[in-house]
Amino acid sequence: MGLAPEKLTNMLVTAILRGDHGGIASILSMGANPNLSDAKGNTPLMIAATDPRDHGSLKALIAAKVDPNVPNANGALPLHAVLRMKDERPMLAAINILLAGKANPNLGERRPDGVVQTPLQLALALNRNDMVIETLMRGGADPCRGEHPLLHAMAREGRYGLLEAAHAGGADMNYQDADGMTCLMHAARAGAARTVEILLECGADPTLLDKNGENAIAHACAAPADSDFKPVIKMMQAAANDYVLRKEMRTLRGELASLRAEVDGLRQRTEKAS
Repeated sequence: MGLAPEKLTNMLVTAILRGDHGGIASILSMGANPNLSDAKGNTPLMIAATDPRDHGSLKALIAAKVDPNVPNANGALPLHAVLRMKDERPMLAAINILLAGKANPNLGERRPDGVVQTPLQLALALNRNDMVIETLMRGGADPCRGEHPLLHAMAREGRYGLLEAAHAGGADMNYQDADGMTCLMHAARAGAARTVEILLECGADPTLLDKNGENAIAHACAAPADSDFKPVIKMMQAAANDYVLRKEMRTLRGELASLRAEVDGLRQRTEKAS
């Protein structure tokens, strides 16, 4: 007769805490369920992921194909639990191991207030360093996801290094939320000149309108009096003029290409007729 599931789970947790990587594989082969929670509600994977001393146990569980997207008894997810660690040095290594093991960086965790929070949103809320957030984005985390996109929060908080990283990763710098707001509008409303400059360099469109029909320049006019709203307005007016000019040039090039095609077609028909 085999051991009870709870007994096997306790043995697995003990092996994890002892760093007995061979024992982990052996206990799993005995039929231990790696998704059962212990008395505190934590799964073996979550215990291994948040152990700052050693990541060998986490690697052993991932190598055994343990699912890194299973929540614990309290609804917490492994990536979120790792982000709550105090020390960011072991945090980065654990994040990379979980992502390599197919952890979903866009899977949200439901907070007590009912709001679903992605790993990226939690990382910014906890003021994690740029390297942690960039690691999540490289792993596939979408900064435009959710009701309150992280891309917009980055703009509001002046995290322009992260905005550049998001742009390099292919994020839509003109993404509009339910209110039609863009990250450029948020930065303009904060009067953050450097952030606005970075966003314009990343292709943010200053001519887009929100649901109230206001563009980023209008939001800059509502910036705090002690902010850099004047250079922001000047910068965006120049960018808007340039954007409109480039748009008109693209239209003219398209019309010219169509005209050339018509002329070529007319020439070919004339040559055939003669």
